[in-house]
Amino acid sequence: MSGKGQDWKREVEQVLEETCLQPGEVIRACARVREELDTEENRTRLLSLLTKNGLPEEEASARLEFAWESLAPENLSRLMELEFGPDWETEFSYGFADRWEEGAPGCFEEHGRRYLQRWRPLGVLFHIGAGNMDGISAFSALEGLLTGNVNLVKLPGRGDPVSEWLISRLFQTEPKLKKYLRLFPIGSGEEKSMRELAEAADGIVVWGGDEAVRAVRRLAAPGTKLIEWGNRLSFAYLPVAALCGPQKELDAQLELLARHMAETDQLLCSSCQGIFVDTEKGGDLLKVGRRLLAALEWEKDRLRGEKERIDEMRRQAAAALELRTAELESLRERKRVLKGKGCSVTVFGDSRLEVSLQYGNVWVRPLPAASLLSRLRPARGVLQTVCILCPQKADDQLRELFFRAGAVRITSPDRMSSSYLGEPHDGEFSMRRYVKRVSVELS
Repeated sequence: MSGKGQDWKREVEQVLEETCLQPGEVIRACARVREELDTEENRTRLLSLLTKNGLPEEEASARLEFAWESLAPENLSRLMELEFGPDWETEFSYGFADRWEEGAPGCFEEHGRRYLQRWRPLGVLFHIGAGNMDGISAFSALEGLLTGNVNLVKLPGRGDPVSEWLISRLFQTEPKLKKYLRLFPIGSGEEKSMRELAEAADGIVVWGGDEAVRAVRRLAAPGTKLIEWGNRLSFAYLPVAALCGPQKELDAQLELLARHMAETDQLLCSSCQGIFVDTEKGGDLLKVGRRLLAALEWEKDRLRGEKERIDEMRRQAAAALELRTAELESLRERKRVLKGKGCSVTVFGDSRLEVSLQYGNVWVRPLPAASLLSRLRPARGVLQTVCILCPQKADDQLRELFFRAGAVRITSPDRMSSSYLGEPHDGEFSMRRYVKRVSVELS
């Protein structure tokens, strides 16, 4: 299953000389893996792997259920249709001249000549997995397989047992896939090996932070397509109408948001880092901060039994040091630290978008709707999810402003880190980035 030695380069070239892998072959293999995933033994094992690194059991179960749904043949077929149209099977099928049909998708005449356009794989994809989400490497490679690519996969440094399990099951159900997917047990610091993999690739798929993305850019040769799924920032927004509305309604929304923060530890790109409030009044910001803190304390206490570990204590100690520094700075700066049991809310006077201290340590900041676009646009390259609290108080103009500022998702507070089948990733259909559009002149 590994890609040790130099033979892999020659073997990759041999695979490229063969007929392309068809999406239907991959979908049938996924259906058989899905059947295995539906057994009590395998579900228990994968839940254990997911919760091993501190993921709450409820969140782990939700991710496992989403993976099970994602592997369903009808859902994979629907995904292909969303990205490549209703004729996706024809689009990826082998041959050109015998596929031309007047008026059919991709077939057209111009100046007396016939042309045919089709989707084809980039060729070889080098996947560099992220360390903050088990299973992402396997699903990244799966999209590469669905589009007919050869996939070279470097797992995160700490490993990804969920991805390894899923890939091993794919190989067992369809041995042919071994030629199209190789795992490389190397570290990011092994520059020679990383460069060899990058040189063999038509596209490099990187999941991770800014440092990982910068490192890949140094590896990539001119002409190699970079497919970056880097760090993103997400936040909640409280419109002034909701701020002045019924407090029970606001408290209910803050409770859902606090649950999301506590369950994700604010570590995901879609995790809420803090709340922007449509106000410039410090009193309003403090009111929101105190209500959020009360909800966070309750949620952290609810989850404490699941996550009471030494590393959690170390993280809280580090956060406590940061908070103490913030308290001292607040004497001369526009900020106020509200400390709770195992959590905190820092109320700032500026509108800067930044990563919070995470693990239940969040921020509240002013952001009047009139200056929303100008203040968020500088961060447009990293914006992802916006949760509008009390969404019935918002309108389409506000939503459009967020999209123009750079955001790509607007959700409810309890769905910030949830997704649906076929949802674009960071504003793009991911598999469209793993293919090229080819054109053939037939006569």
